[in-house]
Amino acid sequence: EAAAEAAALRKDSERRQAQARKKVINVKERWQRPLMAQIPVTFMLGMLCFGLTMITDFGSRTETLTDRLLFSQPPEPGVAGLQKYMQESPFARIREGQVWRLITPIFLHGNVLHLMFNFYWLIVLGGMIEFRQGSLRMIFLVLAFALISNVSQALHHGPNFLGFSGVGYGLFGYVWVSSRYVPEAGLYISPANVAMWLVWFVVCLTGAVGDIANAAHWSGLVSGMVF
Repeated sequence: EAAAEAAALRKDSERRQAQARKKVINVKERWQRPLMAQIPVTFMLGMLCFGLTMITDFGSRTETLTDRLLFSQPPEPGVAGLQKYMQESPFARIREGQVWRLITPIFLHGNVLHLMFNFYWLIVLGGMIEFRQGSLRMIFLVLAFALISNVSQALHHGPNFLGFSGVGYGLFGYVWVSSRYVPEAGLYISPANVAMWLVWFVVCLTGAVGDIANAAHWSGLVSGMVF
């Protein structure tokens, strides 16, 4: 009986030590790596946003790659083409098998400010999540937030939208709630930045800054907080 009890104690000790080792991060070793090695998924997402936005001239070259990346193909020239576009479902191309459109609008941006704002917060928030919780978690979150925010925006306002901000609000909501209620996750955002994100959210809702994908914003924010 004593031998069995000792074996159980040893097994429990080994389990606890293995769990402790998984939680240890050698920060010095990580910081010595190049940025792409520290946060490879975040880095590649940023490069895709920048590269595809430049190639498509901020989404204006609709006759080439932009057509294949938006949630739905833009209308054909002329009144007939516009009427057909207005009548068909925003999910028409996706039902034809073009399922990548559920995700790919996040890579295109309409102007330099739009691109730079989203790129910056992708690196800050996405980099923090990937550094602390791993690349697989980052991939899962981005795909989930992209799917939820894009579908929500298409359902509420149609398929004519682009940008990473729905995912950005998802990452913000995830880090914000984690910093308050899951401190062991190691994620943090300052109260000043929380206020900035929420004030910008309200400003966008007012319409004062133009045509904004508000459904993508609020659905991304809510899903990030829930996750």
